[in-house]
Amino acid sequence: MQSSNLINRLNDKGVLGSSTRIRLQHFQNLFWSGSVVTDAPFLMKTKRGQSLLNDILVVCRKHNLSFKLSCSLKNNLLIKGGNITIEEVLVNELQYNSCRKGIRKRGLMFLEQLVSHDGKMLLYWHEITNNDRRGPKPGWFKMLENNVVIDVTTRVLAPALQRRLGTRYNTCDWNIGKRSGDIKWVAIRNPGSTVPIIGKRKKTLTESEFTIQHHMQGTSSQNSSNSVIEKCTGCEHTDKSIISELKSDNICLMKTSAIKSISINVVKSTISLRPHASKTNKLRLQSTGDAISEGLDKIAESTQCPGQDCPQGSLSVIIDNNYRKNKNMFGKYINFWDNEHIQFRLDQIREDLAGSAEIKIYTDGLLIRGDTSNATTSIMGCGWYAFNEQHRNFRFKGKVEKFISSTRAELFAILTAVYATLKGSRLCIFTDSQAAIDVLSLASVNSQKARKRLKNWTILCAIEEIANAQSLILRLEKVKAHSGITYNEIADTLVKEGCHEPACTPNLQLLSSVNAIGCWNSELIEELIRNFMKQMGKAKYSIKWRLLNRNMSSISEYKSKNIQWESIWRTTILSDISHNITDNKNTRKSAFNVKMLNNELPSLEKLQDRFPLVYHTNICPRCLLEEETQSHIFTCTKNKINIYTCRNKLFQLIVNKITAVSCGDSCKDFKNELINIEDLSIPTKFTTRDLNHLSFIDKERCSLVREWERNVGIGNDRKKQKCRQQTSDTDVSSVKNHGDLVESGDCNSNITNKNSR
Repeated sequence: MQSSNLINRLNDKGVLGSSTRIRLQHFQNLFWSGSVVTDAPFLMKTKRGQSLLNDILVVCRKHNLSFKLSCSLKNNLLIKGGNITIEEVLVNELQYNSCRKGIRKRGLMFLEQLVSHDGKMLLYWHEITNNDRRGPKPGWFKMLENNVVIDVTTRVLAPALQRRLGTRYNTCDWNIGKRSGDIKWVAIRNPGSTVPIIGKRKKTLTESEFTIQHHMQGTSSQNSSNSVIEKCTGCEHTDKSIISELKSDNICLMKTSAIKSISINVVKSTISLRPHASKTNKLRLQSTGDAISEGLDKIAESTQCPGQDCPQGSLSVIIDNNYRKNKNMFGKYINFWDNEHIQFRLDQIREDLAGSAEIKIYTDGLLIRGDTSNATTSIMGCGWYAFNEQHRNFRFKGKVEKFISSTRAELFAILTAVYATLKGSRLCIFTDSQAAIDVLSLASVNSQKARKRLKNWTILCAIEEIANAQSLILRLEKVKAHSGITYNEIADTLVKEGCHEPACTPNLQLLSSVNAIGCWNSELIEELIRNFMKQMGKAKYSIKWRLLNRNMSSISEYKSKNIQWESIWRTTILSDISHNITDNKNTRKSAFNVKMLNNELPSLEKLQDRFPLVYHTNICPRCLLEEETQSHIFTCTKNKINIYTCRNKLFQLIVNKITAVSCGDSCKDFKNELINIEDLSIPTKFTTRDLNHLSFIDKERCSLVREWERNVGIGNDRKKQKCRQQTSDTDVSSVKNHGDLVESGDCNSNITNKNSR
């Protein structure tokens, strides 16, 4: 129940969802890890009742339940700033859990905070804490030194870590598409030299244009790569029109834009690396010159000059907005499918549909249930046939996995069709599944909370969100299946072939409308967690009961696969939660049914097995012909009612009633006819209570067995006495045997001592 409520609160778009995500953020900050707290294998040890969120996660972890968060929510929760976390370097979870609080108190999360500006050496502890006094190092820092440092004297990091750190430092991205306010440090091409111009964004002029303050590279005392940068007081690149408005002339400013610049990595070091004692210049350039030059070269390759007489150094970018709008998927869903073949095929269809304003698609889904010698296997597939106003046709087919349902296969066909459609186009989908149309219409009118109760609700959210992102005008129409429609028959052929194609598995974490999804053993749960856990509990205890020794011999593997266990448990465990009054009636019925199902009724066969010294025979006292087993109680020839006749008449009655209903007759009195005892030829002298739990057979048998026990002299006192004597005799015999062994051991030891003497 708490897990279901947590899912609803995380996916809520109102105040409730905001407060829940704030609490999750607070708990994530306390957790202080590079992984999300909902996915982490270990949790913090907190007192019960101190954090409700932690208590819910602990309970869910015991039942293998977890929560997968969306990429947007995960990015907001995680602390950013580096690629290698201290938790990852320490390796051992127990070590990190013991020092988590101390690391969090100092604000240390990433290895980049503990290394030099070039990412090659590990700093000393007094340099990290900015304290010249050499105090004791914490234990976790000693373990980290042993894991990352090759030589303690030089403090050089391992080559693998240097490569990972260098990759982060040497990533210079093009700023095209970014807002000016999101840009900090940039590098632009120097028209008069090969050395690029480095600057910090100073003032935003327009959405893409801004001014930068020029910085020069200085010489560092520890590194010859000119990593220390200083402010430029004026040079030939200074824009005098900007400086004329300022009071001070000792500053170098220039104009640039996002299209002409790349982002670089500049940090402010807490330790001065200059040869003198001045600590005014602490800026360090982490991006290498080769990485900056490579980033600027990519800008030159991606830009186009419209004419032959284009002046040197002036770059103009030509971007076809209509082309980008129609052919490219919304950036958030570019890699929406896990399978590369499915992703490439859908993107190719979208490119081929360029220029189409109206698209018609016939979709179909298929569910095949097949029986094999080992287990029952089910296969799902989806496929569709599309064409535009120019009568160009396109085909797609794929496989669907998990949560077997024909409606799910139909929804996957609609999802892939929506994904492959151009932006701003009119899409008409023809399907032969009324259930898919109904569930889509139901999801569109229901609220977000009510939508979570529908099956396949994540697929419904994906269809709606991608259709809105693509600005599609979507219309669904019902067609009759196998009615001779050419396009529908083609789709039916494609869906059969799709059962053997790669699986269509979407990355649902990219959706913004789904913040959290429940998982069991890393498998997504496409229904209410409460209902899923009920089914898992029933399956778990059914398997435990099936694997008992008493059932392994009586229930074969073939029989266990063909028995309808759900109906068995429903008829065996009689319970009705709608009753306001509780009594022992249902309990007695359920106990009798469970004993009969487990072959635990007190027949003479069972009694002789339990008390072999009391019951010397297990022959039925009524017929004196066969052994009295549980099945013999109901099939004995001395019964007043023939159980086979009852069974045959019941089958015949059910067949007649079903035939009458199929012919158009009313079935209102069907239940009353089944309850009618006269049709089963059962004597009317037995009460209804006796008839409900089959005691009309057991009552007569029990009275005869009790009379037989009294004649033989078997009573409860004698049973107990015999059991005690049997137990005491067994204990005495074991003690005697043990004493004999001890005495024989003493004799052997005496003989050994004599021989040794």
